[in-house]
Amino acid sequence: MVHMPGAGPVGPGRRGGLPAHDPLPRTWGDLHGHLWWYAVRRSVDGVLRLQCVDLAAALTFYAVLALVPAFMVVVDLVSFVGMDERTVDLILYVLTAVAPAGVANALAGPLRGFADSGLPPVTLVVVVLFTVTTASLYLGALARMLNRVYEVMEGRRLLVLPPLQYLTTLALVVAAALAAVLLIAGPAAVGAVGVLLGIPGTLLRVWNALRWPALVVVSLFAAMTVYRTAPNVRHEGTRWLVPGAVVAVGLGAVASWVLTVYAARAYVRLDLNYGTLSGIIVLLMWLWVCNLALIIGGVLNAELARARRLAAGLPAEDDQLTPPIDTRRSSAFSARRRSLVLEGRRHRTAGRR
Repeated sequence: MVHMPGAGPVGPGRRGGLPAHDPLPRTWGDLHGHLWWYAVRRSVDGVLRLQCVDLAAALTFYAVLALVPAFMVVVDLVSFVGMDERTVDLILYVLTAVAPAGVANALAGPLRGFADSGLPPVTLVVVVLFTVTTASLYLGALARMLNRVYEVMEGRRLLVLPPLQYLTTLALVVAAALAAVLLIAGPAAVGAVGVLLGIPGTLLRVWNALRWPALVVVSLFAAMTVYRTAPNVRHEGTRWLVPGAVVAVGLGAVASWVLTVYAARAYVRLDLNYGTLSGIIVLLMWLWVCNLALIIGGVLNAELARARRLAAGLPAEDDQLTPPIDTRRSSAFSARRRSLVLEGRRHRTAGRR
């Protein structure tokens, strides 16, 4: 029989090992306002208790591994649409619009070197595979951190988890690359279509008005995909992942703006302290705040799951009680740990004789 913290074995009148309870709130309106406020306060406590600042720093390492290869994919994709000479400049322009200026400065050298290397098209396939592999390491680290947030152990089998993470990463990389290509090459393509339709100015104005909202939608989709697939948690409804995704994207945007203002005002001091590394320092700071925003969004989703169970009468005030997807690996790990504890106890008692 499967046991969960705070719950007894599966039996009559129980759901998945939990006591019989009222239905969970299905819509946002079904959850009372005081429970929303409780979830927010529990989220603040969770961010401090789990030391999410340090978790975001660990994620930054994996993000750096995947960042440059990801931009190489964008360079190749944009170059394929006939914009070789302007590719890097346009990428740096978009980066300047969404991230602090130091980020563009740090990536300018590697991107220009890659663009000038004249590598064959087959290289794109290799770079994409390498990017997906390094990015899947990032997703794996994020999954372990979200498992900690939900208070569950990773129980999915090795035959299931790595392929799932790889496919999820591939989908996210392709979506991000296409979004970047649309942002970079979109104005030229829209202008050409507008000329064919006889409305170049109107179509371009519509595109300029819609491309940033489209980027927000893509960012929300990416965050919700990560929250849905990364942790070993069985979610009840995708709509309950939206608040965390909105918080993650919103905090990331605000933090990027604050960091941009800080980097602009403290540029001389940064350059004096770090010299040519100042751009890399700003890049690392930007990745750190974005990862912190992503983790905070995950904490909010976890606390909303707790609040829904409290509304249904479940004893979730101490244990999360969110059902895991699989427990086979975690059960084996727990069995090994119990065996080691028993062995240690035998050593302790033998030493006292």
